[in-house]
Amino acid sequence: MTVSVKVGSSLILTPINGWMLPRASTRSGRRRDGKIRIVLNPKPAANLTLHLRIPSWAERFVVRINRQPYPIQSYSLTKFKETPASGYDPRQAWFLPVRRFWSPGDVLELEFEMQVKLRCASPRIHSHKNKVALSRGPLVYCLENVDNPGVDIFTARLDPSSLHTDFSPTLLEGTQMIAGKSTDGKDLVFIPYFLWANRGESQMSVWVSKGCSSRRQALSGEKRLDN
Repeated sequence: MTVSVKVGSSLILTPINGWMLPRASTRSGRRRDGKIRIVLNPKPAANLTLHLRIPSWAERFVVRINRQPYPIQSYSLTKFKETPASGYDPRQAWFLPVRRFWSPGDVLELEFEMQVKLRCASPRIHSHKNKVALSRGPLVYCLENVDNPGVDIFTARLDPSSLHTDFSPTLLEGTQMIAGKSTDGKDLVFIPYFLWANRGESQMSVWVSKGCSSRRQALSGEKRLDN
């Protein structure tokens, strides 16, 4: 059984070899906190291998079954000749097999580390030289002038050391933002790109000025995951 969870869902399967999985319900907060919860209810209890999709942006993650850590075996990723300048390569996604004897009510939890990262454009795009885009988990973020009054979002220069995450329960029905400051001390607020243009006419920019090396950069201050 292959699991690629993006949103909360439930699943009913037809009988296979005399047993069936009548219900597998999931709760996904992947875009917000990186946590996925799967409740299995096989009838009868049976051996089953779940293949969990691990996205390419997930460098660190933990798996727990009934609140107990599940050992993750070492794995090797396919190497490609060309590496994107951003460091993000969807081809590096893989599937983690989790095989065990499952009983009704077993709970599998998958938690991804959600670091803020600075992404660079290809050096062939001269207009984005010395600029970066912010990402966290699977989402790209942007500056929208609605959240940044008094700031020219097209010329602001980012101070990367000031970046931190901040959850707003009222912004667009609950949004995990990235907050920081420009080099001249002005507040900057980044929201997920897919949410912009929901509050009337506005301007938006994904790219923000900042010197950047050719390799991706992870920011400090984010939670580290431990088993």
